[in-house]
This record gives sequence, C-alpha cells and structure tokens, in this order.
Amino acid sequence: MYSSNGSDILRPAATIVIVAPIKKIDDEIEYNDKFNYKVLMMKRNAKGSFVNAHVFPGGNVDPSDSSKEWSSANLTPEFEFTKIMERDQSSTTSLTTSKICAIRETFEECGILLTKPNVKFDLTEAKRWRDKIHNDANEFISLCKKFKLKPAIEELDLFYNWITPRTELKRYNVNFYLTIIPYDDVSYTDIVADGEETTQLNWFTPEEALTAFRKSEINLFPPQWYTLTELFEYKKLFQLRVMLNSKKRIVVPMMPEFMKDDKTNRRYFVLPGDFQHSTTPDHVRKTNPNARHRFYFDFKKKTILNLEMNIGYGNANKSRL
Repeated sequence: MYSSNGSDILRPAATIVIVAPIKKIDDEIEYNDKFNYKVLMMKRNAKGSFVNAHVFPGGNVDPSDSSKEWSSANLTPEFEFTKIMERDQSSTTSLTTSKICAIRETFEECGILLTKPNVKFDLTEAKRWRDKIHNDANEFISLCKKFKLKPAIEELDLFYNWITPRTELKRYNVNFYLTIIPYDDVSYTDIVADGEETTQLNWFTPEEALTAFRKSEINLFPPQWYTLTELFEYKKLFQLRVMLNSKKRIVVPMMPEFMKDDKTNRRYFVLPGDFQHSTTPDHVRKTNPNARHRFYFDFKKKTILNLEMNIGYGNANKSRL
C-alpha cells in the first residue's frame, strides 16, 4: 500500500533462496545450456503483505531468535553483529539472529530443516514440530535442544539486503540469504506448504519462474523478481558457487525510491547506483550523469515492466522482461 507518508519503523526479517540440483550429477556440463538446478518458491495466502505472491521462505525476526539460550547451550557460535544503516533509520541486527530467523521460518513454512547434523522427520513428526513452532517460536530452541542440532548458519550466504520504500505503510529490513542444498537432502515430494501462511510450493528454474511471471501465471514482488533475474545469468551450480565466493560481490542496502517523469508521466523506482538515488554521491552523479539502476512499474496492474541498468550491480539483465 503506497502512501505519501510512509513509516519510519523498519521490521527486521530474513528469507532464504534455497537452490537444489535437479538430479544427482557429477558432470556440471550436463544439461548443455539449460539450468541444472531449481529454486524453491512459495505462494502466500490472500492475507498479509504478500497477497497471493510467490516468495522465498522466510519471515519476521522473533525475540527467540536472539535468545541467550542459543549461545548458552552452545547451539551457535559467538553472536556477531552488523549494522545496516539507512539515511534516517539505523538498526543493529545480529547476523546470527537473522540467520536463525531464516532457518526457523523456512522449517515452519515448508519443512526444510537446515541444521547440523542434518535430520529428517517423517511428514507427521515434521508437521507436529512445524505447528508447535508456528504457535510459539521458542519451540525451535526446544527442537534443537532435543535432537542436539545447530542451525546451519554457516551454510547461508548473504545475497541481498532489501529495505521497503519509504512510501510504504509497513516497512521491512530483509536479509536475503542463498544456500545450495545437496541432492540427497531434498525430496521434491516430501516438502509441503503449511496450509496457513503458504498455500503451495513450487520448484522453478529461474527461467521458469520469470516466464510464469511474464505470462501472469504467478505474481512476484520486486525483490524476488530482481533476485531471479540475477540468478538467470547462472545456469550451473558451479557458476553460482564461484559468484558466492567472489570477493568482488558487495551487498549494499537496496531501498527503492519512487520517481515520476513529469514529461512522460512514467513512474519508476530507482535503486542504489542510479544517478537519481539519494545514496548516490554527488561526485558520481557528475562523472556518470546517465547511470541507471531502476525498474519501471505498472501501478494499475501492480506489476514490474522492466529493469534498466547500465552499472555493475550483480548481473541482472536489463532486457529480461
């Protein structure tokens, strides 16, 4: 919901882009120029902030995610802190807390439990624990204690940090993590939606998801669409791993800012690096006055039209739509 008077309150949240091989393979060349992996997406219910949209599993940070029980029970490493700054709002969130939130929400919403050691429940037992955690997030601590599990926070790579535009009444500060799970750790049939917050689960290649979006078969919000657009450039798992391990990749807060072209009446959102974005330094505007990092949006249909980018933020293809 857009408003001229958005909120200054940012709610911390976390989500995981879960990538899994299509089948057990040793030869990364297999599939030729096709994708050899798929990404898990969930369709939200008709309530809340993501009405009927396909998203990655995740949710809001709960106080239990930063409970002292995690460190006192030796369930996680020492808490590490990072500060994500915004122009008029700052928030200090532990990366460990954020990752625990993402892992807890993922298990609750789809049944994938990212822990060390890996443990697999039958559907009945998994549902019992998922329901308990849905009703009380502290039950995730109980689960880990009972089975001597540690959330596999080291397996989550920070991929993006998205901040809801100031024009929104409800705003979130969301860490997007990416993890590649082994073929043996995933069953495409045993992973099921919770039936409450999510109504269905889908495994898509990035191409399949973007094609479905273009055909209006699924609905994507800008952060999910942007993520899939970047993943489109990596068709093989080894390419994803190289990208994740690259020291050149820098995660910066991605807060879209609303703009309107008075001449054409075209409306769009600018992202960091665009010459119109508030975080772009003046000297950059002067040296590169044509810098573009923006996406155009149809407010009537509430859908993204296309991405325009001529700067080096990831590998998102400006012509994907």
